[in-house]
Amino acid sequence: MKIRTTVEAGGMNLNHHEPAGGRSLSATVRVLFLVGLLQAAVTSAAFAEGTCGQNTVIVPDGRTTQSTIPANTTFWYTFSPATPGRSYSAEFRSVIDRPPTAAFTLLVATDCTGNPYPDVRNTNAIDPGVQGGGGQRRSILVTTQNPVVMFAVTNPNAVAMSYTFSVAETTMFSIALRATLYGPDRDGKTGLVTRDTYCEYFFTNTTNATITGTLTVLQGGVVDSTRQIILAPGVPGFDYSAADEPTSYTSPLMIKFTHNGPPGAVSIDAFLQTDQYRVSGSTQTFIGSFARTLKFEAPREAR
Repeated sequence: MKIRTTVEAGGMNLNHHEPAGGRSLSATVRVLFLVGLLQAAVTSAAFAEGTCGQNTVIVPDGRTTQSTIPANTTFWYTFSPATPGRSYSAEFRSVIDRPPTAAFTLLVATDCTGNPYPDVRNTNAIDPGVQGGGGQRRSILVTTQNPVVMFAVTNPNAVAMSYTFSVAETTMFSIALRATLYGPDRDGKTGLVTRDTYCEYFFTNTTNATITGTLTVLQGGVVDSTRQIILAPGVPGFDYSAADEPTSYTSPLMIKFTHNGPPGAVSIDAFLQTDQYRVSGSTQTFIGSFARTLKFEAPREAR
């Protein structure tokens, strides 16, 4: 008696008959052929990841991806074009709590020659630390001169290692002051005028290390002013007021904050005061003020 067997593989339908007592030679050949194709595909994928110029592309929105790196092998990753003037955090770590021999090595580079990226900080030991599992984490501030960011991850062990990796943008955004908002009657008739007059921010370092950041005020998308902020650990937060920003602004003032810490390193509380007036002809009468809290967060820090 013969047994009819159907094997589905890679879109191919392989039919053969084999004796009831064992597998036929032709079936064995087909299976070996399919295994060879699979091994070739895996080897090709590994080669593509391990060769600079064929880098795996990362989306810097905090999503986590898992992969396996062979023994004594380097994989290359990139995200490009990165946005100049923004900060990012890259993290690679083994899925095993204690790696076989040595931790991964992580190089942040500008090109395939391994030229180190200019503004990178090792944040392995900053809360929350990633020393366990052979982890490596870096903070990157992207510059105009180097919009391409590459990562070379090396497994120095004699065995393959499974790991996860992610890149998150840590740039924080908030609106500061809006331009004057008019009610339905704007020109010479009775109406309401609303204007943001005061905005205050409280910066708090949530980690165990000093965090350095840059606060940038943009008016109509153009940089209006910048200032450096240094946040020490365990110290009351830095207080910044936007009351001294130009009063002649005609478009909303947007604030962004970049820093050299890991995701969640800085917490910012923002408060906005708005004044309201009633206008009748050339007369403007103050009605009152109201305050509200604002979001100041990194929208692409986690997914």
